[in-house]
Amino acid sequence: MSRGVRSLLCDPQEDGTVYPELKTADDEHAILRLSKEITQLEGALILIDDVEMKVHPQLHQLFMLHLQQLALRNNLQIIVTSQSPVILDSVPLNGRIFFDRDDGSGEVAVRLPTLM
Repeated sequence: MSRGVRSLLCDPQEDGTVYPELKTADDEHAILRLSKEITQLEGALILIDDVEMKVHPQLHQLFMLHLQQLALRNNLQIIVTSQSPVILDSVPLNGRIFFDRDDGSGEVAVRLPTLM
């Protein structure tokens, strides 16, 4: 990886394939390790792809709240991708951005949520 870039949680396999640790069986442990790593960062951009985990939905909510608190405290920008309504509901409206793909053209449009 280039200077200044690192992967926080990976699960390398014997064949050289690397899977994100959040996709392995011990997701609770992965959440704790990821939280510990992020706590030590300041002023960083953190990308978490498909944050869905095989844990109780309440843990999803707590994890997202924890990420928001860390972002504010440590001046972090955290971008999370998810299709989970539980995770989406854990993020304030002003913290959401949607990407919609047009099936016909393949173009991607950026959409902000409507504030009520």
